[in-house]
Amino acid sequence: MGATWSELLPLFERDPETKMLALFGEIGTSNEEDAAALISRGMGTAEGKIAALREAGVHVVEHLGDIGPAARRIPEGL
Repeated sequence: MGATWSELLPLFERDPETKMLALFGEIGTSNEEDAAALISRGMGTAEGKIAALREAGVHVVEHLGDIGPAARRIPEGL
């Protein structure tokens, strides 16, 4: 199995020799949407990841100690 665009794009972003990329997609995958989300939110920043997760409806906590209280706030049956 190969790497995803979301895994490869940050590597090219950090490479000073890379000036452009040409990506070829295929029907039936979400590679293009995943790449667009990664690019428009920044390359792997904490803020970008948190924003993307919250947009997807994920409960994000700031500290590990907040996991228990956050879990108790989630309605049963979800």
